[in-house]
Amino acid sequence: MRQQRRTLLIVGFGRVGAAIAAQARGWRLAGAVCRGPRSAARARRQGLRVFGGDGWPRVDLALLTVPDGVIAETAAQLAAVPPGTLRAAAHVSGATGLEVLAPLRRAGIAVGSLHPFCSIAGAGTPLAGASCAIEGDARARSLLRALARSLGLRPLRRSPRDRPLYHLAASLVASGTGVLAGQAEQLLRRSGVGEADAVRALSAILRSVADNLAAGGARGLLTGPIVRGDAAVVRRQFALLSRDARTRELYRALGLLALERAGEEGRGDQRGRREIAKLLQAAGPSASPRHGGPGR
Repeated sequence: MRQQRRTLLIVGFGRVGAAIAAQARGWRLAGAVCRGPRSAARARRQGLRVFGGDGWPRVDLALLTVPDGVIAETAAQLAAVPPGTLRAAAHVSGATGLEVLAPLRRAGIAVGSLHPFCSIAGAGTPLAGASCAIEGDARARSLLRALARSLGLRPLRRSPRDRPLYHLAASLVASGTGVLAGQAEQLLRRSGVGEADAVRALSAILRSVADNLAAGGARGLLTGPIVRGDAAVVRRQFALLSRDARTRELYRALGLLALERAGEEGRGDQRGRREIAKLLQAAGPSASPRHGGPGR
């Protein structure tokens, strides 16, 4: 006898909800509960039934993919559904604990959380291979682990004790890399490289950084003239940014951190690194040009 598939209800339908709905193999998607017409239209385009404030189906797991600021409000609304409608409910926030789901727990619904440790741009972002953090009541954890397996996510062996710090790490890499990629794309375009070539080139270099990180960890990952202590090249690069205050300050701040890491790892020419440090420290925020240049 074939085992009945577990049912999943997506509550909120932004980027994360769309990606999970598109890739949850082996689950029956009961539909989506949407907060506005745009998310409802997005859910319908993916073939999901959209529910309003009542008449929700019985499901094994309701996944709250709403913004952090409305998780508590959404949990309180879900807690008012008829008994037996939900076996478990979970949010996907990296920074928020389970206390916001207390109304659901009081209603006898198992609660938990599943946070994909990756940058999700929409339904097409592959989740397979990414890490995730899972916590919660036993029933919720069991369902969330099954969902993670269906998505190809890899649960962390230990749940983070300090969720805000854990989430900061994810935000630093995901958003920080996005900022760097955006600024680098502008520089490539200004150098004469076409948009399509620039995107391909940056995608490849980011993959190479990820591959090196996977192979050997963060230590030894840094490369380039700052780490080598090549003061002449750094001086020329810094001069190129004299009319691009935003990228100049980004280069300066990252350069100082790279110098610290290079010193800790014993990398590059020490004399050159000292010269670079003087250059970057002398050009602090108060000394930077105030016109935004092409980056604005």
